[in-house]
Amino acid sequence: MEKINTVTGTCTPDELGRTLVHEHLLVGYPGWQMDALAPPFKRNEAKKRAVEAMHTGRDEVTSGTQTVQEAGEAFAEIEGGVERVAAEVELVAGAAQGLADGANAVKDGAASVAAVSQENAASAQEVAASSEQTANVVGTMSRSAADLRRQADGLTALVGHFTV
Repeated sequence: MEKINTVTGTCTPDELGRTLVHEHLLVGYPGWQMDALAPPFKRNEAKKRAVEAMHTGRDEVTSGTQTVQEAGEAFAEIEGGVERVAAEVELVAGAAQGLADGANAVKDGAASVAAVSQENAASAQEVAASSEQTANVVGTMSRSAADLRRQADGLTALVGHFTV
């Protein structure tokens, strides 16, 4: 179980309950204003710098959020591309099975001369249809692979914005 360190010891998140998250924009120890060597404190300038720093932080978080959103969208596109390629691979596997079935039919038909000529004609039609289907599937896979490469390049560019 996760434990949280507090000034009174450790506890679980449930034991701690709700907490108030806050930041100190200016911290000074008692009497620091009386330090003769310290430059004079300019409250308005300090306040202005603190507000500018908060705005900069907000802008950086917004930019980071946008980059993460874009990366998520790129991942979604890649996922869709992978699904399309998987579907194309299934089609290729089906076409390969059709080719294997046709080859077996040709082998079995070799036993009889009369049957061979009839079965060869049927098998040739199956092979031609499977070959045409395979050519179409290979063309589609080639286009899908090119699309995936472009998407991967885009994702690489987006991920390049992150620093570790």
